[in-house]
Amino acid sequence: MSIESYVRAMPKVDLHVYLEGAFRQNTLEIIVDLNEIHDSFGNVDHWLTMFDNIDYEHLDELIANVTKWIRHPQDLARIVYDLGVLLAKDNVRYAEVSVNPSPYLESGFTLETFFAAIMDGQNRVERGWPVKLNWILTIPRDEPRRADEIARYATSTSTYRQNVVALSLDSYESAQPIGQFERALRLAEKQELPIVSHTGKSPDFEAITEIATTFRLDRLLGSWELLGLLHGNNKLVDDLIPVVMNMTQAVRFGQVNDYGVYPLRRLYNDDVKFSLGTAYLNLLDTTLSDEYLHAVHDCGVSIEMLDEIALNAIRYSFLPAEEKSLLIEEFTHEYTRLRIEHIETSETSS
Repeated sequence: MSIESYVRAMPKVDLHVYLEGAFRQNTLEIIVDLNEIHDSFGNVDHWLTMFDNIDYEHLDELIANVTKWIRHPQDLARIVYDLGVLLAKDNVRYAEVSVNPSPYLESGFTLETFFAAIMDGQNRVERGWPVKLNWILTIPRDEPRRADEIARYATSTSTYRQNVVALSLDSYESAQPIGQFERALRLAEKQELPIVSHTGKSPDFEAITEIATTFRLDRLLGSWELLGLLHGNNKLVDDLIPVVMNMTQAVRFGQVNDYGVYPLRRLYNDDVKFSLGTAYLNLLDTTLSDEYLHAVHDCGVSIEMLDEIALNAIRYSFLPAEEKSLLIEEFTHEYTRLRIEHIETSETSS
């Protein structure tokens, strides 16, 4: 028993995970065979072999190409199931999954068939594994034409029953003026649907601050660059907007050389509202346990601090208040039991 075994056994919540992060080479090979995908959909062999050694400079291109292969509801349901299994095996009990419907609509899905497919996959996950999924519908900033349609669907009564908990803007902040998305985001505000902003690889701080001052921003998702938003006197700090970071993404993208550059202890001591997520978990070759272990071993976070950071994910989730309270109580009890089993017992025996 050890700190590592404790961390891997911890029940967890992930608020920053992309559905496309669950793409697996084996599943995609099955989809290629079943759908008779050929090179008119892109260089199939090239993109499949990239999974053996992912070129992170072309990750967006990889995702864009393989997404075109998903032609039928059962394909999409398989991807959702893969995600659920990956999360469950890491003891993630709840996740808020970001998904952009636009590329699937381009492949012939309607919003209705798209949701039917992801709900089919979700139901399969929840029947077989102890993990609950909810959805954050994402509008890409470089494609504003679908913003109103996605927002209307996200705020419809039927969609609430399908576990949509937020609307988000994704990709590069300056791709289009924020005014292009005003109707969509105002509709979300009117319907009291939370608003999330993802950051690009080189985020435009002024653009992010504009979103926060123009709309009710409920969460920021990103990696290394977001730390620059957590210092100084600005709207983001003043409003204490929760930030969910993924450290491995910055390392894989070559933005930093070492996990230790993340000042997690200082952020914790300064009461910054943050938690850790996995983003493109399978494509980044990481898990939430891995992120937590980097926090401990590379950033000097104590186990007590880690427990609080893990509980922050519940606090900043879009679950109802009563569910949050019950989950915090359950996790706190589990952490106490697991510390005795994995850490205190080990220290006593040594």
